Amino acid sequence: MKTTFIQQLPTLLIEKITYELQNLYVRACSFEQKDILDSALNSRLCDLEDTLDIDKYIEESKFWDEIGREFGEFEFGDTVWDIDGNCLLILRNTNKQKSYLSIEDATSMYLKDELHSIAIDGLVLFFGNKVVQI
Repeated sequence: MKTTFIQQLPTLLIEKITYELQNLYVRACSFEQKDILDSALNSRLCDLEDTLDIDKYIEESKFWDEIGREFGEFEFGDTVWDIDGNCLLILRNTNKQKSYLSIEDATSMYLKDELHSIAIDGLVLFFGNKVVQI
């Protein structure tokens, strides 16, 4: 997978990589941000090894493959933990419930690296080093 061109990856994975690169370049105050970003997104995943933790993306891809879903495909009933360790259940009706969230919100949090872990069909994908009780 490391030699795969970024444009051949699943759309949501490209969006995650783009989001992370944009955050890196904004922090670096690059005047050529768009050119650098375009160049990075037209390269292979291994070409970004010095810039991003590409092993993270490879592990995430393996997780989604193992559970038989598209990259980042959440479903109702999935469980996620935010970066503060709060357990959230993905449900259709999320009105007035702090411990529930929608598929759209879960996907948005996932893109922005605002999740600590995801539990689906008995498998757990952890992000970072924080320990969460499951």
